[in-house]
Amino acid sequence: MTTLAHERHSRSFWRRFGPLFAAGAVGIVSIVPTINTLVTTQLANVPNPPNLPLPLITALLLIQPTLLLAGAVAAGVAFAPRLGLRSHIADRTADRTPLLPALRRELPLAVPVGAASGVAMAALDSALRSVTGVSLLTLGQQEITQLTIGGAATRLLYGGITEELLMRWGLLSFIAWGLWRIVQRDRQQPRSAIMWAAIAIVAVVFGVGHLPVASLVTPLMPLLTAQVIGINALGGIAFGWLYWRRSLEAAMIAHAAAHVVFMLGLATGLVG
Repeated sequence: MTTLAHERHSRSFWRRFGPLFAAGAVGIVSIVPTINTLVTTQLANVPNPPNLPLPLITALLLIQPTLLLAGAVAAGVAFAPRLGLRSHIADRTADRTPLLPALRRELPLAVPVGAASGVAMAALDSALRSVTGVSLLTLGQQEITQLTIGGAATRLLYGGITEELLMRWGLLSFIAWGLWRIVQRDRQQPRSAIMWAAIAIVAVVFGVGHLPVASLVTPLMPLLTAQVIGINALGGIAFGWLYWRRSLEAAMIAHAAAHVVFMLGLATGLVG
């Protein structure tokens, strides 16, 4: 690669990386009240808590998700275009493609898919509650996901934006690219089976990623562990399909719409 071509490639990378990382960082900032609540709750149960100010503890806890976000955004920028996967936000900054018209085109599919996913996840949660005795949608409601403006922001911004950057844009793109190069490297584009395999793998990882938070408020017995993974994986499959077939932003919109369904269900008493 010539020096000029390398410089152009580098500029294109950072033009795509910057706005996506900034969007994900907004989601990370939105979890600060949740982290403060969790830290305060946990420290109250520790005999000799560390003599550190709460803002410092929170800042230290934000380092890991910030680094994971940076790695995921970089992976997506590197691998998603090779798979034909796209982000309207990245396209807007790199190619000056209008953003709002693209987002409006995603709404008619993404919102119903997200809402249907939310209803399906709530129904599965209700069915499994009779076995495990726990509803995941109300789990730790007082400590973690309170029905407040801050709690809603965490669900919509971290869940809808940051988690999609981590799981779909970063991890799904990387896994799909890896499977494609290992199994079907002679093809110009990966087959549907490769994409579905990547979607399923990441959906399970997405479910596993919710176990640490759940474990903070209830012991994770085998059935409850399966409940946490299964319900979140159900949503992960829908969001992954939208990312594959439409765009990263379609997955984000659907993820946020699912959380809106959860919040409406909690507010009206239909869930829990």
